[in-house]
Amino acid sequence: MEAVDARAIGQIEADLSRLLVAGFGIDVRCLCFDCTNFDTFLDSRTRSELAQRGHAKSKRADLRVVGLALLVSTDFNIPLFSRVYPGNQPDSITFGSVTEELIKRYRVLAKNLEHVTLVFDKGNHSEENLEGLVPSRYHVVGSSTKANPDPLQRVSYWTSSTSVD
Repeated sequence: MEAVDARAIGQIEADLSRLLVAGFGIDVRCLCFDCTNFDTFLDSRTRSELAQRGHAKSKRADLRVVGLALLVSTDFNIPLFSRVYPGNQPDSITFGSVTEELIKRYRVLAKNLEHVTLVFDKGNHSEENLEGLVPSRYHVVGSSTKANPDPLQRVSYWTSSTSVD
C-alpha cells in the first residue's frame, strides 16, 4: 500500500463516485451510512493497526476484526464513500470521525439538489454526531436506542441554523 497512500485512495474514490453519479445518473437524494466489520485470521502475535479485537458482528470473540464504513446510494446500492478503521473502534466514533468528509462528499455529489436524506442506524448516532451533521443540511433518518430513545425525535428539520436541543 506504500505505492498509493490513503489521501490518494480517497481522491480516487471521490473521483469515481462523482463520475458514477454524473455518468449513470445515480440518484443521491437518499444515502445510507453503515459500519460493519470483517473477521481476520491473522495470528494474534502479528502486529496490525487495523486488525484488533473488538465487537465482532460475527460474534467470534477468538478473531481480530477490521472495520469498514460505507456510504451507499439507495439507487443501485453504489458505494460513494468508504473508510477502513480499527476493529476495536465503536461505530459512533467512526461516524463522528468521518462526518466532515461525508459532508464534503455530499456537497460534491448533490450540488444541484436542495434536499438529501442520510439514513443510519442507532450504532452511529450520538448527540455530538447529530450536531456535527447540522452544517450539512442533510435530512436525517435514524433509529435510537432503548436507553436514549428521543434524540432523533427532537430533530424535525435540519438546516445550517438549527441545532439539537
